[in-house]
Amino acid sequence: TAGTLLNTPLLAAGIFIAGMQGRKNSEFDGGHRVPFFIHWPNGGMNVHRKVETLSHVVDVVPTLLEMCGVSNPAGVSFDGISLKNRLDPNLETEPAERFVISDSQRVDRPVKWAKNAVMSGRYRLLNGVALYDIKADPGQVNDIAASLPDQVALMRQFYEDWWAELEPTFEARSEFHVGHPSVSTGTLTAHDLITSGSIKWNQEKIREGGGVDGVWPLKVLSDGIYRVEMRRWPREIDHPITSGLPGASSPVGLTGRAYRSRGGVAMDFEKAVLRVDGVDRDEVPVDDEMTSAVFHTRLNGGSVMMGPYFDNGTVWKTTAYYVEVERVFEGRGGYLAWQDLNFTPNYVPAGMPLEDPDGDGLVNLIEFHLGTQPKVKDELEGFVDEGSVSRFSIPLNSKADVSQLVLEYSYDLQNWFDVENPGEGHVGVVSDRTAARWTASFEDQQQERVFCRINVK
Repeated sequence: TAGTLLNTPLLAAGIFIAGMQGRKNSEFDGGHRVPFFIHWPNGGMNVHRKVETLSHVVDVVPTLLEMCGVSNPAGVSFDGISLKNRLDPNLETEPAERFVISDSQRVDRPVKWAKNAVMSGRYRLLNGVALYDIKADPGQVNDIAASLPDQVALMRQFYEDWWAELEPTFEARSEFHVGHPSVSTGTLTAHDLITSGSIKWNQEKIREGGGVDGVWPLKVLSDGIYRVEMRRWPREIDHPITSGLPGASSPVGLTGRAYRSRGGVAMDFEKAVLRVDGVDRDEVPVDDEMTSAVFHTRLNGGSVMMGPYFDNGTVWKTTAYYVEVERVFEGRGGYLAWQDLNFTPNYVPAGMPLEDPDGDGLVNLIEFHLGTQPKVKDELEGFVDEGSVSRFSIPLNSKADVSQLVLEYSYDLQNWFDVENPGEGHVGVVSDRTAARWTASFEDQQQERVFCRINVK
């Protein structure tokens, strides 16, 4: 709205060459110098002005904080500076001489002195060896390093200090956060995969298909059961996983070909596999109608490598192009904790491990077939509807206050119901509790699985 536009800084960036040397991804100015537009009428920025001061992306946050009257967060140190006074036409205070660095590498671990520029208002030192006077030589043609050794030494030392500060962080991953209370779902795309191979970084690459092998580094912020939904096509078009996609016409006036003009290649997959930390936890068959494959799995707080993939059943597979991760059940909770408090000492149902032998963190969820026999597992797997009754039966500790216990069930890990007060329309759910044992029976209601948990009122 107009009111929003008047009270909000609008920022945009574009790319141009304008006689400079280099292009995208180059250490020369033509590879990283861009115009930066700010329009903020109610902030006094409504008159055309050109500011020549060297600035860097690291200056944006400090500048916006000062412009908005917000104090710097405690304990946070910024690499950039505020340019507020330089942007104010009534002050136009020129910042002190400074150096900033542009690093143009696209590698997992940066290489020292490779594809970088140490910059000042006047000079550019490229890769630690070539020096250019950007005022006299904006095209960066004449290397003057030999004639200004002191300037080269000064800029090299700045780079050395910068490298010494950053090098210890190279082993750390920039992780995607999932499980935050205020953000229910995180979306991962093939553009951000960590891989040694090719990247699906635009829609033309998505449409051409083919395999990509990689992982997404996640930071799980809270323990829980997570829904992991994997796709070949984005949710917005909800297209079948194995189907191709027709091309579309390019917009009028566009020179060249739009990404969408290329038809999407069909890919033949037999199954979708949930891989977490290099371990295949679960798989489901893929048919011609499926637009996504959905899994539920436990993720505990900490760092996780997420790498679900589609498999054609022979030797070819590809990491999913799009993945959604959503926490649907919070907390560790689980059988072992309840056993210690409420159940008969040392009682372990058949198949329930006392520990988590495969280290996948799933020991705390109890899952039962809607099949011929109840089954206790420490992993979440899709089960086929066998049209029978499953019974969950567990002895209770006669010394515990069992009146405070609630036995709950769910068909989707999102909606939970009390077995003694089943959900509306849920028939065939029967609860029988004595002081010594609690039994619940579930008739098949066209559900593939049922989850049970003991809770405390």
